[in-house]
Amino acid sequence: MIYRIDFETIQKVWRENLWVEGDSADKRYNRIKIDGKFDQDMAEKTVFYWAYKLDDEIVGVNSGYKSCDNYYRSRGLWVTPRFRGAGFAKSLLDVAIGESIFWNCRYIWSYPREESLPVYESMGFEKKTDFEVGSYGFNCIAVKDNNHYK
Repeated sequence: MIYRIDFETIQKVWRENLWVEGDSADKRYNRIKIDGKFDQDMAEKTVFYWAYKLDDEIVGVNSGYKSCDNYYRSRGLWVTPRFRGAGFAKSLLDVAIGESIFWNCRYIWSYPREESLPVYESMGFEKKTDFEVGSYGFNCIAVKDNNHYK
């Protein structure tokens, strides 16, 4: 089941599993711009964190925030390896998509690693940029048009 969690909880999961080096796990949100825009005040007011729990064990996490007008960002999607392919990532992305619609965003976007792109594409995201070297592998911008899929 998916629960809203606090930053300290997701930060620990990110640091131990997703971003083990550097300071990405310490950021409540990321200032990457989409279409040249980022609104820090908006991001601070709208950032949320979720965990997929089985019993009391966290087996997946994600976060999201409105990064600027019409754009909601999904960030930090991670599922423990033994549960990958079971639909937990899709469920966590579905929550983020719902939040993007709640915040009246036409688009939801992310910066997934190359190996994670297929789960985003299965949820309606489209790869919009070439892969580039990021801090943790090859990443690209992927965007889902909420109006297109209504």
